Amino acid sequence: TSSIRLCYRFLSGKSATYSGMATACRENLIRNSVLSTKSVEVTSEYIPMVVSLQGGYIDADGKYHSLSDYKQALSLMTLLKAKGVNNVYLRYNGIYSNANNGSHSDFDSFKKSLGNKSAFKDLYSYLGSQKFSLFIDTDILTYNGGISGALSINKQAIKNDTVYPFPYSTASQTFLKMSQVESTVEGLLADSEKVSFDGYCLNDAAKYIYSDYSVNSYSRSLAKSELSAEVSVLSTSKLLMVDTGNFYLLKNADVVSDIPVSTMAYDESNAYESIPFVQMLLHGIVEYSTTGANTSDDPKAMFLKSVEYGCIPSADWYCSAYDKNLDAKYYYDNNINDMVSYYTKANESLSELRDARMTSHTKIQDGIYCTEYDNSIKVYVNYTNESITVHGVIIGAMDCITIS
Repeated sequence: TSSIRLCYRFLSGKSATYSGMATACRENLIRNSVLSTKSVEVTSEYIPMVVSLQGGYIDADGKYHSLSDYKQALSLMTLLKAKGVNNVYLRYNGIYSNANNGSHSDFDSFKKSLGNKSAFKDLYSYLGSQKFSLFIDTDILTYNGGISGALSINKQAIKNDTVYPFPYSTASQTFLKMSQVESTVEGLLADSEKVSFDGYCLNDAAKYIYSDYSVNSYSRSLAKSELSAEVSVLSTSKLLMVDTGNFYLLKNADVVSDIPVSTMAYDESNAYESIPFVQMLLHGIVEYSTTGANTSDDPKAMFLKSVEYGCIPSADWYCSAYDKNLDAKYYYDNNINDMVSYYTKANESLSELRDARMTSHTKIQDGIYCTEYDNSIKVYVNYTNESITVHGVIIGAMDCITIS
């Protein structure tokens, strides 16, 4: 019912590229307070590694299965440190009694089969001693029934089918009434005082947005404003990681996990290629990672893609002995040495770039890409099986190199 204004900005010369478009878009988003004016705070010479660790899962019969208890998590962190991983963001998933679906970081709601308070305290103490950070995976919008939820415009319950990889299964979740989000966040804040951790990882709120016509008719625009305000409150007391990352949450985020690095609508072809457009908007403002390279069918190529796109390295793991019902790619002992070697290489390539802005991304030739930053550092990535010389720089087969 109100007026709509459009603003056109025309780019020319060297700026008439998707890199120039990204720069102009970033400037506009900062001007409109969608993105923060801050830069990534670099407190360590080592880049962080995002470790998404699955505590447990609930099977089709509603039974909870432990995959990574507190002692196992501590052993994994100790092992990573011994292997040379000197900075970790531990994202602990599925530690609530109802696994991934939960909203209160009260230790009493943590699944007891993962260990007692003493074991959790030992884990957190070690993380603190190594200056690692603990993020607890938290849902604030979805739940598994029990109360009436949000309604669509035709008064139908709003539900979502979520796919879980532990083991691969689909569960239907109901969305909370938007009018109840504020009280949910207040409860989360109150209960969070009872347990020590560094930050929240918001799962559902960073992925979904919906209109709610159950009470007071929240349009998507109103829902976006409501979520943005509540997330701002959460970020004042803790660090904030967001899964995938809706843009209206990014201003308050410190880390974005599982950011896409491939084409979404169509398979890649000569006419449809992925580019790091969103990464150009975010790099230097907020840290981000993609899904763990260990989950890919081609982990080395996935690692190189993450370097090309300026992602901090990541791994998605569980600690229990491999079970035939689970995907072996997620069992840490099957690929930890590869992931550590990827981390070491990523640290060499990206450690000077955490607070830099990405200014250009170019396809040099088939399989060869160059990403440039505002501190004049260039990162070359070679996806071919042969060493290539570009501008006097030799890039090894399936390798990357950083040039200052």
